Amino acid sequence: MINQVHFVEMDPWVVSDVLRPNLEETGFLDASVIHTVRVEKFFERAEQFVGMCIFSFQFHFMRIFVVGLGVKQTEL
Repeated sequence: MINQVHFVEMDPWVVSDVLRPNLEETGFLDASVIHTVRVEKFFERAEQFVGMCIFSFQFHFMRIFVVGLGVKQTEL
């Protein structure tokens, strides 16, 4: 059973105008933690963010890229 889901997004606009409204609409906002940070930084500081070592539990990593928002591949 999944109790909590962590979203990692580096663009504050995506968080405020896309991710958060979608989570609110679907009723998943209360079970979600949104980190506005580059994914590399999230993994470097995962213990601080999540409160435990990411390697001590199972997790799934998905990368979603929204085409057409002017984000360069090198920024990802």
